[in-house]
Amino acid sequence: MKKVKVGIIGIGFMGKTHFDIYKENPKAEVVALADVDEAKLSGDWSKIIGNIGGNESPQRDLSGIKTYSNPNDLINDNEVELVDICLPTHLHKEYVLNAFQNKKHIFVEKPAARKSEDCLEIIKMLDTNREIHFMVGLCIRYWPAYAHAKKIFQEGKLGKLFSASFKRISPDISGNAWQDWFMDSKISGGAILDLHIHDVDAVRNFFGNPKAINSFGGSQFRSSGVDHVVSHFDYGDGTLVFCEGGWAANRQSEFEMSFQIIGDKATATLKADGSYKIYYENGEIETPEISPLTGWHEEIDHYLNNLIENKYEGEADRSWYDSIRMVEGCLESIEKRQTIQFKS
Repeated sequence: MKKVKVGIIGIGFMGKTHFDIYKENPKAEVVALADVDEAKLSGDWSKIIGNIGGNESPQRDLSGIKTYSNPNDLINDNEVELVDICLPTHLHKEYVLNAFQNKKHIFVEKPAARKSEDCLEIIKMLDTNREIHFMVGLCIRYWPAYAHAKKIFQEGKLGKLFSASFKRISPDISGNAWQDWFMDSKISGGAILDLHIHDVDAVRNFFGNPKAINSFGGSQFRSSGVDHVVSHFDYGDGTLVFCEGGWAANRQSEFEMSFQIIGDKATATLKADGSYKIYYENGEIETPEISPLTGWHEEIDHYLNNLIENKYEGEADRSWYDSIRMVEGCLESIEKRQTIQFKS
């Protein structure tokens, strides 16, 4: 089997997560890593902290893997076929464009760029070469319960939509990352862009672009932007579609992601404990058999398959842009304290 030669830029929580997933996947081989932290390049990953799970294996054997302190040296490495970018958000555009110019396939963690106007530069460049594959790490699209719920909703098994709610609450992540970059909204965009975007993208993925957006949000931490937000998406048909997200909860609290989609035939529910069920109006309760893997595993495997089969997915290369625009609509609504019309 052909193995895609992967180089990862940025060894934080997501870089570590991607590394472990590639190492488990027979379709990939990690051949290079880049980071400014020499300790991480030596395999000492003990200081990496995330908001889901712990750091049970702080040491990695990097034997045979090239390491670079300069990301562009990794991009220029002729052995690297796929550049996986897990850097702070404000750096995404720069290295996406550099990788593209070096004719590398690209996987970039969400969001693709700090602002939607930066995304337009990426899209413009992507349109010049359809042989280069590109994917944004919006993992909730591939998280098994969400993917299953979307499928049965589109098949009509839930019936006519009445309401849909999505929730994502993280414990306080201040101090978890390199130079505490999450807490600088100029770099991360705050929780509204870094975390709320998952459920905003889920809303767009399930129901398409809304006609209007009305959001409420607040700030808990200095300089970190909007840390907790509730957003309502108006589709002009009377349905209630909203999501809530934030990272201002106490450090001892547990990470939560959940949803409830109510139709006139059935209700699909993912609870905070991870249990996923379908409750039908006839009294039947279904516990669907879904993959035990995470959305990170599923999205990376999907992308590797596309690379190996040379399958280009054009639509997916634009929808991530609309999701960032929707987040910016949420932020504009909060700042202006009014409903924002959304242009598709």
